[in-house]
Formats: sequence, C-alpha cells, structure tokens
Amino acid sequence: MEANQRRCLSVAVVILTLLVLALPWMTGGRSATAEAALILLVSLAGGVGLWSERRVHVRPLGILAVVLAGTSALLSIYPDRAIQALLLLGSYIMACALARRSSAVGSWARRVLLAAIGLTGIGLMAIALLHRWRGNDGGLYANVLIGPFGYPNAMAAFLLLAAGAAFTYARLVQRAIGRWSSWCVGIAFLAGIALTRSRGALLGGCVGVLVWVLFGAGRSFRSARTRAAIGAGVLLAGVAGSIFWPHLLAVIPGGGADTSLIWRARILEWTLDMIRGHPWLGVGPGGFPVALNHYQRVAYTTGENPHNLLLQIGAEYGLPLLVMVLFWLARLLWRAWDLQWLSDRMDSGFPVLLSTLVAFAVHSLVDMTSAFPALLFTAAVLFGIASADVPSPLSRNRTLPSWAWNIPLVCIVCATATFGITRYYAQSFLDTAEVASAFGDEQTARRDYEWALRLNPLSFRARERLAHSLARVQYPAEPLRLAEEAVAIAPEDANTHFLAGEMAAAAGQWVRAEDSFRVAAAQAPFAQLRFHAGLVESAAKAEHPLAVQRAYEAAIASFPIERVVSDYGRCISPGDRYRLAQISRTAALAYDDNDPRRVTANDQAAQLSQPDPRGICTNHGVPGHTSPETVILSFWKEIENGNLAGAAQYLVPEARDDLKRMGRELPLIAKVLWVYSLVGNEDNVTINYEVEIFRPRSSGEHRCAVSRLAFSPSGWFLQSLPRLFTSPC
Repeated sequence: MEANQRRCLSVAVVILTLLVLALPWMTGGRSATAEAALILLVSLAGGVGLWSERRVHVRPLGILAVVLAGTSALLSIYPDRAIQALLLLGSYIMACALARRSSAVGSWARRVLLAAIGLTGIGLMAIALLHRWRGNDGGLYANVLIGPFGYPNAMAAFLLLAAGAAFTYARLVQRAIGRWSSWCVGIAFLAGIALTRSRGALLGGCVGVLVWVLFGAGRSFRSARTRAAIGAGVLLAGVAGSIFWPHLLAVIPGGGADTSLIWRARILEWTLDMIRGHPWLGVGPGGFPVALNHYQRVAYTTGENPHNLLLQIGAEYGLPLLVMVLFWLARLLWRAWDLQWLSDRMDSGFPVLLSTLVAFAVHSLVDMTSAFPALLFTAAVLFGIASADVPSPLSRNRTLPSWAWNIPLVCIVCATATFGITRYYAQSFLDTAEVASAFGDEQTARRDYEWALRLNPLSFRARERLAHSLARVQYPAEPLRLAEEAVAIAPEDANTHFLAGEMAAAAGQWVRAEDSFRVAAAQAPFAQLRFHAGLVESAAKAEHPLAVQRAYEAAIASFPIERVVSDYGRCISPGDRYRLAQISRTAALAYDDNDPRRVTANDQAAQLSQPDPRGICTNHGVPGHTSPETVILSFWKEIENGNLAGAAQYLVPEARDDLKRMGRELPLIAKVLWVYSLVGNEDNVTINYEVEIFRPRSSGEHRCAVSRLAFSPSGWFLQSLPRLFTSPC
C-alpha cells in the first residue's frame, strides 16, 4: 500500500476512534447532535479513507440491496423518518467498511479501535455505578445500571460489546500486564451486565460463550455435511427463537404475569402481520412505529421498534432484503467455520470477536438495541475488524477504476453532508422555538419554526408546531394549509389527520374537523385516545348526537376504563384518565334524559375526574410527593391551614421565595374539586384542575387552576405557584 493510502486510512481511523469515544455519551447517540455528528464525520472519514483506492470491488448483491433499500425509502409511509434511517444505515455500512480496510492493512488500527471501545466502556460503567449509588433519577431504573443511555438493556448491550473488545485486545497485546489488565476489565464489564438485570444481554452472553466454546472445539467437525447441518440448525433456531420466544416464556408458570413478555408477544405478532401486508418492500426505513398503529389491537401496546432487529428489517425493508441479510450472515459464519483457515488466525482474536457479535445479535433479537445509534455504530466497527480476517473471493467481483469510483464518492459525501447539516439545524431551530414558545415569545418561535421547515420540508413536528403557533394568533387559513401539506406528505400517519382536525376545529369548521378526526380514529383505533376524543368533541360541536354516541362507544371499546385506569395505562399515558372523563361528560349530553347510558356516562366522568393518588410509573418519593395530584392536594391543604412553611415544601427551592411574597394574595380556603386534564409523562406534567375558593366576605366560587410539576429523586414538586383563572375549567 502507498504512503498516501496509509495516511488517508489513518485519518479515517482517528475519526472513527473519536466517534467511538464520544457517541455513547450523547444519550446513546439518540440526540440530534449525535446523529448529525455520526452522519457528517463518517461520511468525511469515508471520503478521505476511500479516496485513494485504486480499484474498488463491486458486488452485484450489494448493488441489488442498495436498489431495494432506495425503492423502499421512496415508497415509505413516512418520508422524513426514511431519510434519517437511510443516512444512519449508510453511516454504519461506511464505518464497517473503513474498520475492515484499516484492520486489514495494519494491526495498529485494530488495537486503537478496540482500546477506544474498552476505554469508553470503563467510563460509562464508572458513571453508571456512581448514578446507581445515588439512586439514578429515582424512577423505574433507580437500582440498575443505565448510564447515559437511560435504559438498562442498552447499557448492557454496550458492555457486551466492550467486553468482547477487551478480551480481543488481550489476545493482541504483547506484554503480560496488558493482557491481565484487559482480562480484568472484560470481567468487570460482565459483572456490569449482571447489574443491569438485562435478561436479553444475559441470553446473548450465554450464546456467545457457547459459540466461543464451539470454535475452540471446532476441530471435531471436519465434515462439510456436519458443518452445514450445524450452521443451518443454529441459523434456523436463532430465527425461530427470535420470533416465538416471548410466546414460549409467556406460558411458563408465572411468566404470563410479566407485562414485558406479554407486550413483546403482541408486538411480534403484529410485526408479522405487517410483514405479510408489505412483503416485498416493507413500510419504509424508519416507518415501523407509524405502521404499527395500523396493526395495533390493544391500547397502550406500541413501540418504536419490535425489539427484534431481523423482524424490523423485514418489516421496514421487505423480505428480499431480509433474506439477503440472512444470506450474508450465514456466509460469514460458513467461512469462519473453515478449520484450516481458523487455525491460522486463532491468535488474531477473531473467535472472541465472532462470539461477541453473535451475542450482540442474539441480544438484538430480543431488545431494542437498534434504537441507539451508538450501539449499532460500535457493532459495525467490531464487525469490520472481525471481517478483516475473513478471506473474500474477490476474483469473482467486478472492479471499477479510481475515476469511476471517486466521482460518485464525492457526490455521495456532498449529498450526505447536505442532508446531515440541514436536518441538524432544522432540529436546532425546533428546539430554540419550543423554548421561546414556553416563555411566551411567539414571534421568535414562529420565525424559528419557519426556518426549521425551510431546512427540512418533510418535518411533521416543525409543521405541527408552526400550525399551532399560527392558530393561537387567529390565522385560520395558514394552519389549515400546513395541516393539508402534512396529510399529503404522510397520508397513512394518523397524526397528520389529527393535526388537520385540530386546525379545522381552531378555525371553527367543525364538520371538517369531524371528518379528519374520524380518519385518524379509523386508521389507528388503538393508538391514542386523543383521536377518539377529538372526534367526540367535534361531533358535539357540529351538533351530530348520533355521531357523538358512536364515537364515544368506539372510544370505550378501544380504551376500556379498566385499561385506562390500570397501573400500565397510568404509566404510558397518565392524562388519558381525565381525557376519558372529559369525553364522557360530552357524550352524556348526546343521550336522551331518560337513557340509562346518560347516567352511566356522567357517573364515569365524575369517577375518572377525581385526582389519582398513584405515581406515574413509580411511587418513589417521600410521603406527599409520590404523585402530581397528591402534591397539589397537599399544597392547597397547607394553604387552607395557613401553614406557608408547610406549603413551601411542595415547591422547588427557587419558587419558595415567590410563596413568601404572594402568600397574602392566595385564597384562605381552596378545595380541589376535580381534574380537567393532565399533559406530560413520568418526568414533567401540567395539570388543569378546578378548585372552589373562599375569600373573606365572599361565597365560594369555582375557578380553573394550572400547575406545572417535575419529578426528582425525592418525588414530585411544583415548579411554580399555581395559576388561578377567573372562570371554571
């Protein structure tokens, strides 16, 4: 290899190393900054590292895979997510190619990349242990390792990869102290996996150890038929197990009570339905969470992916591409099983790397590792290092001269950089606009929303936020136009039809709003209760009582009361309890006075609108702070008793001075009657509720109040003093 080629590959290795070190710290690579950095830097590394190649080998199957993926993206049900998914997929493939090329040229690149993965794992584990000792955020994962990923299964997946990197590095380092240190670090990573309590990682680790043992004893299987039978059996067992394992675990005594297993079994069943409905090109890259709404049959059972990477590929890209992926994996395992070749490469650490990748693959069949770009990027780098030891029959592949490769390479790098930069700044404008909107600066917010939409015309979020901002200042025509554009871009996304209904309702066009809400509820009847709520309210405004009754009964059928008020429903969508109470009040008016359904609906509304004392996803916290509603009740109780010091303990420290200054302006007696709405999640909520207040020399009056609360390790706290309005809710 020429010196110029070595220098170019060195630059590429440096870029890959920096990404390996930094990407996991950015919430596992899920932040907009992390994804932009990954796309831009990997495209830059690819342009530099592959520019000096004299001849590039072209594989027909690779070209076919690119055509299939591109066609699937063009026909995607959600174009915005399709572009981002393709950019990330291209980054993983490029990182794998660069790691393979660099490792094949020199062992120094292999050692640098492995050491970077190991060092990142050490840092992540140290911080995760510190946070665990402090109780993390006090939520569901207070006593497990989550690190910057915020999810124990993702943390376990990275530790699995880091352990493989450490054990492989121990095979490459010359000095004894380096080998022993690497072994100790790898064992510490395995202990960290146990602290995450990830069953998927434990299963993957066991399979990885089994693969390593088989490779160590592989000399007993010299027959080609034996190798073929074992390879086919392992592959079929892995694919079948990845599909049916939740069903098998669910029938184990006690296993049916595991909500996670029940959830996974349902998701996998609907994923198979999705594949049967779109067998050739899938629903499009990144389109799984949108398409799942069409197949969902139980409320609050949805997800970003099916927790199964193979089925996700089949659902998003189609069965032909899934078959090609399985073929490539089987081909790699087949070549790796060649004992003559393996015996010459035992010292390279390849068996350990292969076992690590198999363990990660098994984990990816049962957990949502594909949702974290840092995990797939790290796995791609390790895959590239491992595949560098696999001889490839390049003589069967056609080659291109450098000029025929460099020109498309420049075009690809420029296009990738353009998409990456524009999408990153579009997300930045979205973030600044939402901050401005939260502080009441609507003019700045609208300007930033418009810039975000210019930079990413396919962004639904930017179009939705801009439409809402314009609707608040009484511009009916422009919000309707934006909503219609959203429907035209992604007509199979129920959220676009819901936005069209919202904007029509804001303009007072209730019949039009009713039609849009009806489409949203029909497309995704089990996805979100707000689709049904919008239909009930708009039909009531349009004075269509029969439509109100049908919509309300459909809402109750899709979202049964017992499901809504369950602990699971409280965790997934805590505001649905009060939303169901609101539409019950509306629907009661649509029934005749002597209709028993009117009484039932009113009773349900009265019951559901009472403050829920349970926590959201967790009851962690000091007494009185375990739920947002409990904090509100306790705060007003202390105000009624005249105990400002007691009321102050329910406020965040920075808001307690406001209570001292405004204590005299608060009502002497305030009784919380019922909750109108709750918007938020397990970390932050905004609650609208009705109170009855009594002031000196005045009778009681009903007023609407708004409180914003945030969750901390000590429980829920009011972020500011409640805001009282002059009218009821």
